[in-house]
Amino acid sequence: MSKTSTIEGRDYNLDRIDRSAIEYLRERITKLPEQKRAQYSKLLQQARDEGRSFSMSEHQSHRRFEIARGLILLLEDDQYDDGLVIGLCSDITSKQYSKPGEALANLHSKQAEAFARACQRIKAGSIQLVYNPKTNNTHMKENSNV
Repeated sequence: MSKTSTIEGRDYNLDRIDRSAIEYLRERITKLPEQKRAQYSKLLQQARDEGRSFSMSEHQSHRRFEIARGLILLLEDDQYDDGLVIGLCSDITSKQYSKPGEALANLHSKQAEAFARACQRIKAGSIQLVYNPKTNNTHMKENSNV
């Protein structure tokens, strides 16, 4: 039986299926072009600097898996942008952030799940982000032509 916490969610180190999913995600990360892997590493470091890493080599949890999954979806699809990650996290948490790693560090397990779902929907084209220059905020919007 895996352990669960409010922040990290359930542990992924006990179940064979979870371990397989983590290995698959790691493979996808290693197959990213060098520039995208460097971006991923930069985000890991920013989150670590904010006090809550999402590195799965430190701890394998639902939160960390979902953050990594969302980022991989964006990076593989050439959709990644710092402002996009900040906007998604701000929309999910209702807080403002100045760096994407800071935003990711502030997600708890359920919010990380929402982040990964939003990234999946962005890749599929079913949601888009709309920037409001008056408030300097970005919000998710359902794509009406899907």
